[in-house]
Amino acid sequence: DTIRSLASIQQNGFLQEGAKPVHWCLDCGSALADAEVEYEDKKSPAIDVGFSVSDTKALASALGFTHIYDPVFAVIWTTTPW
Repeated sequence: DTIRSLASIQQNGFLQEGAKPVHWCLDCGSALADAEVEYEDKKSPAIDVGFSVSDTKALASALGFTHIYDPVFAVIWTTTPW
């Protein structure tokens, strides 16, 4: 279901690759400039986890890609690693 949802997001043109994140304001529905984003140093437990995609051909098909490079990983980041 997760892959199908991601494929739907990509097929509808809502997924794009960029060099920087776009900080989005949910209240006003627009992008925020870097100067508008308040950063505060905070220490918290966090981990990055990579999950290997076992069927890259099925993933490519679900996302509508004609080619996909191996290996493929789905990477998540969390501040609650328990």
